Amino acid sequence: MPYIPESRRQAIQMTNDTLDMYEVTTCGELNFAITILILSYWRGSAKNYQAINDIVGSLGCAKQEFYRKIAIDYENKKCNETGEIYGGISES
Repeated sequence: MPYIPESRRQAIQMTNDTLDMYEVTTCGELNFAITILILSYWRGSAKNYQAINDIVGSLGCAKQEFYRKIAIDYENKKCNETGEIYGGISES
């Protein structure tokens, strides 16, 4: 995850606080909020392949970080509750 200076975190957090006021609760609302952030970056970019690559790369990294920090713990909890399904599979 990118670790950015505190001053920039505060400016970006203000945007997030505004989004939180509207309680993003559906997949469509989440998609809309993400799209608004993407378009904000696009408007300030050179509108070239590098900007497209920046956006797609950031989305991929955000997805991976979310999985690493949130989904893995959830999956492990569920595995412990319901039992392992990969138990008899060999690594070779």
